Amino acid sequence: MFFGASARTGPPPFLLLLLRQFHNRLNTTWEGFRMAEVSADLLKSLGSGDSISSLCRASGMSRTEFDQWWNEEVGRRTPQPNTRLETNVNSEAKVVRNKWGVPKILAGNDEDLFFAFGFAMAQDRLFQLDYLRRKGHGRLSEILGNDGIHLDTVARTVGLNRIATSEWASLPDETRTLLHRFSDGINALIEMSIDNLPVEFALLDYGPEPWNPVDCLAIAAEFRYYLTVRFPVIVGPELAKRALGDESLYKAFLTGEADEESIIPPGRLHLNWVRTSKCCRILLQVGVRHRGMYERWHVDGEFILFRRLRA
Repeated sequence: MFFGASARTGPPPFLLLLLRQFHNRLNTTWEGFRMAEVSADLLKSLGSGDSISSLCRASGMSRTEFDQWWNEEVGRRTPQPNTRLETNVNSEAKVVRNKWGVPKILAGNDEDLFFAFGFAMAQDRLFQLDYLRRKGHGRLSEILGNDGIHLDTVARTVGLNRIATSEWASLPDETRTLLHRFSDGINALIEMSIDNLPVEFALLDYGPEPWNPVDCLAIAAEFRYYLTVRFPVIVGPELAKRALGDESLYKAFLTGEADEESIIPPGRLHLNWVRTSKCCRILLQVGVRHRGMYERWHVDGEFILFRRLRA
């Protein structure tokens, strides 16, 4: 028997086609990986304080090319509103956005509604949510360095994180359940966008941790503290007294501005009750007493005026 060499010395055509397709895909994948690395490096450099002009010089990009890259990068990281998610809900829930992007949530029960609520809020404000929970827990310096130490010191000295944990223990079961579902919605968005997080995370070179229901209470605790017993309000007058003494300058410091010092143009102080909405009328006089002064809101259809008046 004679075994002669085949006349076809190369691989068959279909195999060549597969090899070429595989090679092209490798090139495309490598190019995408390389561009992703370049983008990550550029964003970290921006976050560390490098100027746009210095980055353009280092990368050989023109300012027009930089702006195009930035717009594409931000757009790529913006959550898409038209998304269908198969997840753990009891019935279908929808987040419907109008032409301005304002969400309206439709759900058949409270638990699914809060899941969709958390998902929609994370779509719009994931970095802000993470920033605020870090502020409440006293963990901003982990991402901001020395710039966050002062705020962390205040939060941990006051014990906002401990307040949040204590409040969680006293919440009714229904509230806990809804906060868990709200947190599930945020975590669903984090998992979906882990490779395309909002650009702020790339600038600071970190990613968000899973959301915990207590994080919601930490944000609320910090906000209550901000609105009521802020250190500047407590410490400011004492520092002024030490510097000015108990004389006329110190008394002037504690005195609210007089009517003739108002920044509102003459004739604008009177309210136009025709244009003032019912909600604004309800909010017309809301304030708190502090050190012999009264803070009051004046609201009308054209402007909101905050005046500090004597009690």
